[in-house]
Amino acid sequence: MYSRNPIRSTYQLTQTVMKPLKLIILTLIITLGSLTSAVKAESFIYSAADTTALLVEEQIAQNERIEEILLYGLSSETPGVVESVLFNTIHYKMKYPSFTSESVVNTINQIALEGSSHTIRYKAYLTLAYYKYQEQFGEPDYLLSMIDNRNQNEIFFYLNDKVQEGLATTYN
Repeated sequence: MYSRNPIRSTYQLTQTVMKPLKLIILTLIITLGSLTSAVKAESFIYSAADTTALLVEEQIAQNERIEEILLYGLSSETPGVVESVLFNTIHYKMKYPSFTSESVVNTINQIALEGSSHTIRYKAYLTLAYYKYQEQFGEPDYLLSMIDNRNQNEIFFYLNDKVQEGLATTYN
């Protein structure tokens, strides 16, 4: 089988021994690769779950901060501050549609009933209308484009028009 020529016998040895060795190495590489990808996939699943849990925790913390800020501002004795916080309540609800707070709703409802002026009471009413029936006022992205911090009354004019349209279609 092997010839006496040393070069030829080395070649034959290489062919007979190396072929199975290459197959074994290739099989090991494929096996290790699949195990590694399985571990990576499993760690990705865990990291995705961890990320989701972290995002939920951040969302809860953010909602608590928003609620605290709004309640603090709504409790102010200064009418301008209350009007501004009503605007911010609408703005936050547009930006974070999933934000809900029973305390904020109750406080705004109290302002709508007992506010220091007609303007504040009506803005509180419009804020409640948007807060409770957000889907009737259009897409939040469209409404966010209407937000103007220098002219906060614009959003209240828009909400007023939408409420009036709703009342007109209800009674006709």
